[in-house]
This record gives sequence, structure tokens and C-alpha cells, in this order.
Amino acid sequence: MKFLILILSYILTYCHASPRLVDPTKTTVYGSGLEPDKIVLPARFFYIHAAGDDGQMFKESPPLNFDVQIEGKSPHGACRSKVDIINRGDGSFIARYSIISDWCDKMIINVRYNGSHVAKSPYYIRDLVYSEKCYCPRDLNIWLIDNECKSAMQEDQIVSDLHSFKRVNFSMIRDNLIKRYNQPESVSLCHYVVKDQQIWRKCYGKYDGFKMFMDATLLALGRVVALPDMEFFLNLGDWPLSRKGGQQRTSGPYPIFSWCGSDDSHDIVLPTYDLTESTVENMQRVSLDVLSVQREKYPWSSKVDKLFWRGRDSRRERLDLIAMGRKHSDKIDAALTNFFFFRDEEHKYGPKVPHISFMEFFKISIILLVQISTEHRWHCGLISFTLSAGRWLDSTQTNITVL
Repeated sequence: MKFLILILSYILTYCHASPRLVDPTKTTVYGSGLEPDKIVLPARFFYIHAAGDDGQMFKESPPLNFDVQIEGKSPHGACRSKVDIINRGDGSFIARYSIISDWCDKMIINVRYNGSHVAKSPYYIRDLVYSEKCYCPRDLNIWLIDNECKSAMQEDQIVSDLHSFKRVNFSMIRDNLIKRYNQPESVSLCHYVVKDQQIWRKCYGKYDGFKMFMDATLLALGRVVALPDMEFFLNLGDWPLSRKGGQQRTSGPYPIFSWCGSDDSHDIVLPTYDLTESTVENMQRVSLDVLSVQREKYPWSSKVDKLFWRGRDSRRERLDLIAMGRKHSDKIDAALTNFFFFRDEEHKYGPKVPHISFMEFFKISIILLVQISTEHRWHCGLISFTLSAGRWLDSTQTNITVL
């Protein structure tokens, strides 16, 4: 009887306990989006982390969502804005907003929970807040400070990438570089010059459509910061150009920016064009970006516990993976989405399956990458393994990424 009473007491105490309550005064609100008069971005944002009356931060979503409202005046009446609240599922939220009016004056940011102001809300903004579409270039050094950018010398990756290019005389290498890579059928290269805040560009190669991504990035930067005069070359392809060794042992490495790189190339790697576009178009025509993908939809406990792969038949190793998956169907879900190179073996490794949307990857716990573009792999809330050059990369190597 005592045992039954103990069980009943446990059920009443824990299983039917009231959800933990949020204390608006203990909740924290922080981020650059609370100082929108200092920075101009496509979407400003700040963080909210719920806390209880004991001051302990929540580690899961609170019962209610936070509410953020923007007030202010614009040339045409009330300040127009767009607000999006992203619940990250761990007790924290990202509040982002874009200014639709040309500018807002006497702007106020209200952050509320269940009708009560949170932390130091309301936040009063002293100066004008400009839309991202304004032409309002600021001094570069002030812009870097306001955006809390580290010095380039504090960024190990930048220091490493630029180590071979401490001094570059474009007058000496420009013609040879263009002559070396002016191969219209196999190489696409763009030459950019920024002079007196004007952006000039000439491309070489038959397929130069991807220049739109760098164009958009430079135009966006040129609206908000006074760009220094500069010159650079951009590789539009998906393979590095500036190889180590060979002819460049005597001519010196060519400084080429790329969206790809390798241990045996000098290419200076930039964030992939998908990431830069989603940043420039944040809260506009792009809905998938580095902020929105943090919105919790599939908790880790609900993810499918299988090794997952989709792709085309570009390598024999991919066909081997299909065969392996059929032997271990309880552990591996691998299938081909198209046949280009091994069509005579489609009867063996097919049938091909439809493509799946990017968001579907969030349902999976483990993704296998087999020499494919991996610009999205660090956003899915998953574990990714890379199979490259015919060898497995295990947990003792840096190529395995746990997220």
C-alpha cells in the first residue's frame, strides 16, 4: 500500500506538474539588432534567452512565444517593418527584423512575453535607422568596429589563406594570370576592380552566370561602407585554379578567390555563394538562410537513426555505397537520383529516386557526403561523415563534423 501511495505521489508531483514559468525580468536580450542606428544590414537581429524566476536559463522552449514589435516614424507616416521570431528549441530565440521604410526615426523596439516587457524593453533608438537599400557608406574602420569585426590578423583562417600573398603587384602578374586562365570552355574567371566606390568587372569564360553572386555582395557592401580601392580575381568554377607546384614554383602563386579550395591549391576560399546570397537577401526573396534554418522542427530524439545519402552516379564509390546499403538496409538509406555515367548499370543500382528538399535532411541524424558540394552541411543539426578519394574519414580526423 505504501508503495502505491509513493507511485501516486510521484505521478501527481512530476507528471502533472505545471510547466516552468518565464520571468521577464530575468530573461536576457542581447545582440547588435538592439543598436540598429549603428549598423545597416538586410536584416538586423538579436537574441532572447528565456529564464525562470531562479535566474536559470531555459534549455527547452517555454510555454509561450515572445512578441517583438517595432515602432517609429518614417517619411510616409508610421515606420514599416517586418519581424520574424525564430524559436531555436533550446530556450533561446532569434528576433530579426527588416526596415521596409527608407528610414525610421524615434524607433522603439518592444520585447514582450505574455504581455510583459522583457529585460530592458522597451529599447529606445536615438538616431535614424536606415533601410538596407539606402546609399549611406560609412568609414571602413568605424563600420568594422560597429559590426564588432575582429582584426584580420586575429582571424587564423585569413592569416593562413593570405600567407603566400603578403605583397601582390598586379601590374606584374595581371596579364600572365589572364593569359593562363583565359580558357573559355573550361575556366570561368572574373576580374574585379573597385575604384572611387565604383565597381568594375570583366569576365573570361563561356559560363559566367555565377558572377551575379559577387556582384550582389559588392553592391550591398558599397551601399553601406566606403570600400577601399582594390583589385582581385574570382574563380566562378567549382574546382580550384591556383595549383601548388608546377609552373607556379617559378612564377609565384596567383591570388585567386574561389568558392572551393584544397590542400594542393593556393585559392583563397570564400563562403559559398549560397550563404552570401542568403545573407544579402535575408528576409527578402530568400527564405532559407543561416538564421532561419535554426528554427527547431525536428528534435534530435525524433530524427531517423540511419546513415543517409542521395546523389547521382558520378563515381564508382557511389555505386558501391548503394550495394552496401542494400546489404545493411536497417542502417543505411542510400539511393541514386540520376544516372549519367553508369547508365548501363541502372538495372543493377536503380531505380533512381526523386530529389528531396533541403529541409527533409533535418529529419535525419547522420548524413554521408561522397565528394559533393557541402555548403549546407553545418546547418542541419546532424552528424556528417565525408567519404573522399576512396577512403573513410573517421572521428580521429578533423574532417568529421559533429553539429
